[in-house]
Amino acid sequence: MAISGAVAPSTHRLFFALVPDEATRLKIETLHRRLGSEHGFSGRAVKPGLYHVTLAFLGNQPAERLPQLLALGASLDMPAGRVACDRLGRFRRAGIVWFGTSNPPPELRAFQVRLCTALEQAQITFDRKPWKFHLTLYRDLRTPYVRIDPGTVIWNLDGFLLMESVNTGKGVAYHALGSWKARPAGGAQNDVKVDL
Repeated sequence: MAISGAVAPSTHRLFFALVPDEATRLKIETLHRRLGSEHGFSGRAVKPGLYHVTLAFLGNQPAERLPQLLALGASLDMPAGRVACDRLGRFRRAGIVWFGTSNPPPELRAFQVRLCTALEQAQITFDRKPWKFHLTLYRDLRTPYVRIDPGTVIWNLDGFLLMESVNTGKGVAYHALGSWKARPAGGAQNDVKVDL
């Protein structure tokens, strides 16, 4: 009897992203819980382990693109910095409630533009909608949107990742395929991890 092994997928659903460190994630999670318990927000709540800010959404990419995308990520120089997350917002049509910033750092905006330019030059398709720093908290909001002051969470930007979105049958899971440390002031960028 022949036993067939697992077949590697021919395409991967990919995006470049910022992922909060543990301390920042816990602060955002506290706000998220407060939105539900004190303000009655209801919908499909994003699990804290899935919190992220998309830098560029690539959609389905052929498996043979992965080495090129990992090399592209390693070629980019992201400066370390901080974002003061102080604003709740919504995308009305999609029923999304997000947490973000009223003042994105210019250095982060410039890095996101460099990333998109590198993707263009490499002829890699990506979503070209205008970029907005936002972390989704709810999808399919089922209750009226309430404007509140969320307070401020300081997010120290220490790097970026190439992520894969996988449908597990019980929801979505994200896997980091590559991660790169931000460059501290006066230092060199450090490639941390590449998983294939």
